[in-house]
Amino acid sequence: MKTSFVVKTSALALIILNFSCGSKPVYIDPGSGQGVVSITEINIQDFQTAAGDLVQKMLLHPDFAKYSSANKAQLHLSNFTNDTGKSFNMDFLLADVRSQLLRSGKFKISRIYGRSGTDTYAKELAELNQLQTGIASKLPSYVLSGEIRELRAFAGRTTQSSFQFNLIATDLEGNSIFEDSKTITKQGKKSTIGF
Repeated sequence: MKTSFVVKTSALALIILNFSCGSKPVYIDPGSGQGVVSITEINIQDFQTAAGDLVQKMLLHPDFAKYSSANKAQLHLSNFTNDTGKSFNMDFLLADVRSQLLRSGKFKISRIYGRSGTDTYAKELAELNQLQTGIASKLPSYVLSGEIRELRAFAGRTTQSSFQFNLIATDLEGNSIFEDSKTITKQGKKSTIGF
């Protein structure tokens, strides 16, 4: 009986040890589909998917298709806002958008910080630069802004989160030239066990 108790206790200890030990960390390509997917969080692959889709749509838009490496549009990156329940660094999205636009060869990109990075602020900085240097600064052709929104739904043990990535390009008069969105929806069930 004592031997049976020791065997059962040892077996239980091995099972607990097996489940409590983590696996060896490995490097993965975020675009491979092998990354961790969290239902209620935006993952790096979500940023990459949204940026890739929206930039491709923007590049195909007639107002941007006319530009080339010999005739680049001046693009100012304005505010990208996070309207979700989670705090994260918007530079993950901006870095992907910016690098893809630059790789297209169609854009010169500026980022001006201050007073929301608006087109009015860009105009005021250009005027100030002209007063100080006597040289007229070229204003950006377009101002690019964006927003991420979240919608969450629950049904029983199932949770669904949708993240809508919006990309908006306006001219300096504030006219919308391009607007599009990419929605990423994730769904999963809560565990019935409390851990």
